[in-house]
Amino acid sequence: MNFKKAAEKILESVGKPLNYRQITDLAQEKGMLETSGKTPWATMNAQLNQDIKQKRDRSIFQSLGKGIFALRKWVEPADNYEKEISAKKGGKHFIFVVNDIRKEGQFLPAREVYDKLMQTGVWGINERTPNRRELLTGTKIVFYQAGKKGQTFIGTAEISKNIYRLSEEEIAKRKLQSVLFDGEYAILLKNIISWKQPKPIQDLVGRLDFIKKEKIYGVYLQGGVRKIEALDYKKIIEYHPPKELPQKVEKKAQFKHEEIEGMLIELGNLLGFDTYCADKSKIYNGTPLSEITSLKNIPHFSMSRIIHTVQRIDVIWLKDDFPVYAFEVEHTTDITKGLLRLHQLTQFQTRLFIISSKEMQRKFDVEISKTPFYQFQDRYSFRTYSELQVFYKLAKRYHTKKSSFLG
Repeated sequence: MNFKKAAEKILESVGKPLNYRQITDLAQEKGMLETSGKTPWATMNAQLNQDIKQKRDRSIFQSLGKGIFALRKWVEPADNYEKEISAKKGGKHFIFVVNDIRKEGQFLPAREVYDKLMQTGVWGINERTPNRRELLTGTKIVFYQAGKKGQTFIGTAEISKNIYRLSEEEIAKRKLQSVLFDGEYAILLKNIISWKQPKPIQDLVGRLDFIKKEKIYGVYLQGGVRKIEALDYKKIIEYHPPKELPQKVEKKAQFKHEEIEGMLIELGNLLGFDTYCADKSKIYNGTPLSEITSLKNIPHFSMSRIIHTVQRIDVIWLKDDFPVYAFEVEHTTDITKGLLRLHQLTQFQTRLFIISSKEMQRKFDVEISKTPFYQFQDRYSFRTYSELQVFYKLAKRYHTKKSSFLG
């Protein structure tokens, strides 16, 4: 199968945009690619870009920038959608934010608040709410669940009646009926749809135009009501989180941090690299890591400020005093810190790895699309504990066979 056909199959099966390196890795794993080249990911990137350049709107692929590709059928031209919206009554789009509630001695999580409000079909609006006068019949709403267990889009609705002011008697009556109601105005909802599978904001933050700075996306979702453009609304409602295939869940306690580091060091030794680790006091199979690494100190291959950070990387494999592979084991710590330490090596030809549990894959994909990592996405790789263990056992078996055969 050629590169373009393989890319189409991978994107179709995954159901979301991917970086060209991710497309290539998945295609190779599934045995789809017919190539003997040493840099198949570069070929994939070049062929997809060439197809888009030559065929333009006739290409089945669409570039989203930063090496990320999608199927064109997923994304309609923005101007077509804007024309469609402007022809309809209202044409406004809003995000309504649902928060946890602590009131009058009661605590309700945001999801429960949302479910109860959808049952009533009534939403309270405050006098100070921005763009309040634009909440008219036909306005489309997407609901965002905040709170500790939130950060997801959870459903949609449409305003069935223009916002209207409540009398003091009506306000008192509604507040008496439920602690959830708060506001001097009300809107009535129709066509309420609650999604079975919520859509995490982390998957969408890099695509939504109203979020200007991805690192502080929460700032743009503060308050109860947020007006957005039609195209952002469309991106949210048409995004489909990837369906995860059932698989064996790795227990967090299955692997210890020092066990993973020990395997990486032994593996590097078996493959003929010089090995270094940051924390030499950890014990692996009854032996301090300092006794199985070939290097006690990191070689001075660059400036002192770079060395100062690099020497804190969990495990490094080196050749001729230069780092060839660097590994951060993210067992319980913040994955971003590990990525930043590895980032110091991007000016070299070092391959950079995050080793963690399968559950961390989504966070890795999100973080790697942000500044400053996205420019070097093809240099970073994510490997699970299980993948490392399989490779480690194969290398050990090969080394044993090699020793017994060659003597």
